[in-house]
Amino acid sequence: MKFVIIKTAVGDRQAHQRTLKAHLEYLDGLRRRGVLTLAGTYEDRTGGLIFVDVADMEEAVTIAR
Repeated sequence: MKFVIIKTAVGDRQAHQRTLKAHLEYLDGLRRRGVLTLAGTYEDRTGGLIFVDVADMEEAVTIAR
């Protein structure tokens, strides 16, 4: 099943920069598993969208957390 995860950035830009590497590695892991369809940030960096293809809603919610 296909799902769209809507993410909203929290905290300041410095906090975002500290977690960015881990976030990108997580997305890369999803891509290697064949789960990640597409991901990208909003132009203003206030969040982004993650498109996944998973077995069910439970798996999508797990990924979103």
